[in-house]
Amino acid sequence: MLHPAIGWGEEGAAPQFSRPPAKEGFSYPDCYCTDTDGVRVELGELSCLRLGARRVLARCGMSQNVPAWRTQQDGCPIS
Repeated sequence: MLHPAIGWGEEGAAPQFSRPPAKEGFSYPDCYCTDTDGVRVELGELSCLRLGARRVLARCGMSQNVPAWRTQQDGCPIS
């Protein structure tokens, strides 16, 4: 049986949450974020977002009952 797990990742990183399995006969809604190019980004994934003239690296997560972006760092890694 799986249980919710909240733990600290890398030093200074926000806690990550793993949701428990849905109750029998129920399912979780299909929650995800959409990046600045309109591409679907799954919960927990990182994406480089354009905010005006700035670029930030952000993680898709939940805030209350809605998907939300959390800035991880200014600028984006070069790929």
